[in-house]
Amino acid sequence: MTLSLGLLVVASGAILAGVKILTEEPIAEANEKARLEAFTEVLGGFDNNPAEGVVVLEDGTRVYPATLEGAPAGGAVEISAPQGFGGPFSLMVGFDAKGAVTGYRVLEHAETPGLGAKMSTWFADTLRASRNIIGRYPGGSDGHTGASQQAASPHGLAVSKDGGEIDAITGATITSRAFLSAVNAAADAFRKVNEREENKK
Repeated sequence: MTLSLGLLVVASGAILAGVKILTEEPIAEANEKARLEAFTEVLGGFDNNPAEGVVVLEDGTRVYPATLEGAPAGGAVEISAPQGFGGPFSLMVGFDAKGAVTGYRVLEHAETPGLGAKMSTWFADTLRASRNIIGRYPGGSDGHTGASQQAASPHGLAVSKDGGEIDAITGATITSRAFLSAVNAAADAFRKVNEREENKK
């Protein structure tokens, strides 16, 4: 009986290892495809593969530089938000070369459908300027610390309840604060990597 059990464990381990080997490459390819789709969604024009020049910061934030015809064209930042209402979530935020937000994609979240989950589209509402973060300069990027291209605020992008210019998602203020905090942190990471590259020149 011990021998049979041992053989069963060995066989199960071999099967699991085989499945892992068979699925590892397709999963990696699917992740790479999803990442490239996210770059296309959040960035303006670029002609490189931003993943090839990724800079990983100490906290795990990933900054992907974009170029167009050999010149800097902004970049994308993959960042985790510490805590929404439903728990942590992750974003990819795009910036142009001057540090303005060009787009974003929510990569993972556990927010409530119809409430916090609305962050996937809420902050890119081109019909309502009070929600839209596209084209705005978050704190720290390109010398701007304001909530918009015109006004300056030491808090970066913030919900109106906190003195900012952005309308929080109805019924999901906690998630809205976490989202904007993550975008501000992404802008800061983008700025830091840009400054580091400039100092190398």
